[in-house]
Amino acid sequence: MNFKYLLLFAGSLFYSQEVSRFPADQHSYMGGREFFYRDFHKVVTERNLKQCKKDKDFYSAPVLVNVDGTAKLYKSDKQSESDSDCTAKLVEEVVKNMKGWLPAKIKGTPVPAVSYYFIYPDALFDKYQEGYKPDNFAESAEFPGGIEKFREEVIKRIDVSDYYVKGKGKVTVKVRFVVSEKGIIEEIALAETSGFQEYDDMLLRAVKKTRQVWTPAKIHGIPVPDRFAIPITLAN
Repeated sequence: MNFKYLLLFAGSLFYSQEVSRFPADQHSYMGGREFFYRDFHKVVTERNLKQCKKDKDFYSAPVLVNVDGTAKLYKSDKQSESDSDCTAKLVEEVVKNMKGWLPAKIKGTPVPAVSYYFIYPDALFDKYQEGYKPDNFAESAEFPGGIEKFREEVIKRIDVSDYYVKGKGKVTVKVRFVVSEKGIIEEIALAETSGFQEYDDMLLRAVKKTRQVWTPAKIHGIPVPDRFAIPITLAN
């Protein structure tokens, strides 16, 4: 799976107009995410911090990186109390003691911005391994029979006999959606139009009618949301 999709999904839960989301083409930590996890482990070791009892939990940590290179856990009104509160407090203590934060730049000007980090505490204490990244433990969501089977199931639900596009034998539409932790397709939308509203609408309806349950994506064996953007070609 593309790990950034999970982080973007998490970002949509907590994003506020008061701060910017960290630009996708910029690092929020010096050396990138691998160095973030290395230094996270270093801080918990040097400060003798204790692991939370629910060591198999994970936490998608929204970290606000300030223009002066300091950072703290971002608190949003949309965020609710949860079983990750212990991990949140741990992350809050760690990130303020990490020294490699890089402020975001918008049109060359440093701005405060929120970056998201997937925290799986069990991998960051005694079991930490050099070079650790959650990406190495990620599995993509899977449709029964594979992605081509999904395309077939969508196309079976489309009838193009009543439509004619002059000069074109086929039309391609790209659709995006999220496969939830329960394997259910959600947030179905158009990623790229075919240029023909009727075809676009038919495809979106067909995707919504394809109700088979997917095997959800997992990180460290924990089900997580996964984003897809899939082109589907319709023959006229």
